[in-house]
Amino acid sequence: MNETAILWARAQSTLSSIEKSILLHLATFADEAFRVVKKSQREIAELVGCTRESANKALGTLEGRGLISGVHQFGCDGGRLPCLYVLNVNHATSTTFRQPIKC
Repeated sequence: MNETAILWARAQSTLSSIEKSILLHLATFADEAFRVVKKSQREIAELVGCTRESANKALGTLEGRGLISGVHQFGCDGGRLPCLYVLNVNHATSTTFRQPIKC
């Protein structure tokens, strides 16, 4: 748990209840570099009690506002893996955290 990330998420005041809930859950799982590893939209939706579609829309809004960055990851077989979400607490960009998947 990253207390800085949680306090930052709580301070965001112009979000819908789903957006705020998702941001708080991501902050709860954030490491010290404000990364949240391997959370699928389905997992996020289950955490906050909404549909995957609603979670997808809220994640898009959070990304559009610059609060998070989603880094798409792919496995060795080219299959899509859950996103790596980065909380932009210090205005970090997702490119800072791109890491290759080791096969």
